[in-house]
Amino acid sequence: MPRLLKIPDGLERFVEIEEGKIHVRWDEIANLRTKSIREGQNPDFEGFKLIFDEFLEFLQSQGILNSGKRGSFGLTCAGLEHGPSLHNGLVSLYFTIREDAEAYRAAFYKNAQFSVGVYERT
Repeated sequence: MPRLLKIPDGLERFVEIEEGKIHVRWDEIANLRTKSIREGQNPDFEGFKLIFDEFLEFLQSQGILNSGKRGSFGLTCAGLEHGPSLHNGLVSLYFTIREDAEAYRAAFYKNAQFSVGVYERT
């Protein structure tokens, strides 16, 4: 497992460190995204994307997300990827642990009108 780095300022509320392991609060960051969208203020949504990218980069540096290694987990619907991505969708990210993929799906797609599945990359 990668060395635990300092959690970037402002992102502490989205993770919990217990016995040296990071537990991501996907529901908290999904709630922030929903709030940004509901407020309808484009600068807030742009601000969310900056926070989210920094958060995803931190999780990638800690080995929680990766760029698609065999055995990692992704989200899909109708053949399209629905997991987290960096740089406005240019870099798709995948989960190293199935439970994180399922928690992300539950947090970000709980009200979706379509079904998003978790799959393992082979």
